[in-house]
Amino acid sequence: MIQCLMCSATFQGSNRFIDILLLKNTHSQVCEDCFQKFEKISDNHCPMCYKEATKDCLDCRYWQNQGKEVEHKSLFIYNQAMKEYFSRYKFQGDYLLRKVFSKVIRKELKNIKTMQLFPFQ
Repeated sequence: MIQCLMCSATFQGSNRFIDILLLKNTHSQVCEDCFQKFEKISDNHCPMCYKEATKDCLDCRYWQNQGKEVEHKSLFIYNQAMKEYFSRYKFQGDYLLRKVFSKVIRKELKNIKTMQLFPFQ
């Protein structure tokens, strides 16, 4: 049994033998009910900043006119569930919540052809 990192409910996880053997943690860290509260961004979004429900964002157009390029990728809408997540993760220091999106982020990173890493000082 796995305890949900968001609501603390227990749910059944499934592991393959090879994952256990290789010490891979492949099961979800949140229950299905909690994960469904995080809304994925639809196809109707700004291609530069991923703002929902717009194909041509006024903010991005403004920054382009200033000579700045805006480009990042968002996977989820900043809704109430995401606000609660960030409140617990950032402001209350619930470090275990880093695992909530690890599978989704890992999958997305595999699709990126080029990546720039910037070291922190």
